[in-house]
Amino acid sequence: LFHRPVKDNKLSGSPNFLVTQALVELLTEKGFRHQPSRDKEDTESKDVAPNTSSSPYYSPSHVGALELANALAACCLSGRLSSRHRQWAAQHLVQTLSTSERSNQFRPQTYADLAGDLRKCPTVKLEAHENRVVSSSWSIKGLLATSALDGTIRLWTLTKNTVSLMQTICFKVCEDSDKSTPTGDINLSPVRWSTSGGFLAVSQDKIINIYLVDGNQIHVKIQPSWVTTLTWADVQTPFLSKGNSRQAEFLLVGRLDGSIGCIEVTETSVSDTIELVHCQRKDVAVQCIAWYSEDKPIAVGYSDGKILLTTREPHNPEEPVIFDSFQESVTSLKWDPTGHLLLAVAREEMVKIWGRIGNAWIAVQTLFHSALVNTSAWCPLPGKGQDPRLMLAVGCQNGLVYVWTLPQGGTAISL
Repeated sequence: LFHRPVKDNKLSGSPNFLVTQALVELLTEKGFRHQPSRDKEDTESKDVAPNTSSSPYYSPSHVGALELANALAACCLSGRLSSRHRQWAAQHLVQTLSTSERSNQFRPQTYADLAGDLRKCPTVKLEAHENRVVSSSWSIKGLLATSALDGTIRLWTLTKNTVSLMQTICFKVCEDSDKSTPTGDINLSPVRWSTSGGFLAVSQDKIINIYLVDGNQIHVKIQPSWVTTLTWADVQTPFLSKGNSRQAEFLLVGRLDGSIGCIEVTETSVSDTIELVHCQRKDVAVQCIAWYSEDKPIAVGYSDGKILLTTREPHNPEEPVIFDSFQESVTSLKWDPTGHLLLAVAREEMVKIWGRIGNAWIAVQTLFHSALVNTSAWCPLPGKGQDPRLMLAVGCQNGLVYVWTLPQGGTAISL
């Protein structure tokens, strides 16, 4: 038994193929620069007949260097081309990628799947809001909450085969139910579920709405300054509750003037805002807050790139710690699944992992990326075995997602 060598077929020797080769060589040598035009897109969309079915993932204006690289890669894998032509395709594929990276300093390269080549996952489209959706969040009980510029929050129940709207909540500007929500676009904050999934918090300007899911109650809390972030604890501390009632949960409120407040929420009442004076930094906007559990430190990220670590109780023997993390504003802080490592993100091309060594907090890891970081997330499962490791995903502005593994920290971090 032997494999017959692939011979040049008629396709590789045709004039059209020779012209294609010459065109590819020209593009790879000179570089391929594409600037999509909105006017061209509008013209092309008008020329398409209304009844003509076209792929929603492909547009002629999206064709660029990435598609050329995909075509050459397909030639490298083709069984219809000879080894000589496959080698030619491989050489020009490398040249195309290098040319694209050289031109990246003038135009950021995107690696997003604009042409829709990746395998599609099954999706369900929900249409309920009357304006643009701004956030969505899952609760521990499996409910989906969505908020939009129409000033409403929608609760959804999703099963394997059905999707249904459970409830629509209108944002309230005051406790008086007779007063309606203001007209026009209402820029609601992202929806925040409590740890137990029994409470929901959202804000707009200086107003906070706290919603009791089971009791269908809305509590309105007015703040002294513009609310910039809302945070519940990630993990509920196993304190004993009285009777069958759920234990109290605490909502942290970050504001534009650098102050932080705390609201205690139970099934029967919502307390007034308690000011955490020991956490305040005057005239430095709070951008984000991370809180692993109520008995663990609170991490606060500010607009000047600094991070504050403190506790909710003002009489804690440990003094608040402030350290420089970034030159730009801190956009996100997240504790790892064990509550010992802190992930810090800014509008930069790197993220930092902070850990406590002795009495000092040190950046134990600095992870660099090829573009500005847009989002990040820890894998919720901690590591196992003799050498446990954590997993971290970072999404960048150029469409790439980086997945990192790093040693799992404990109460003491070793470099």
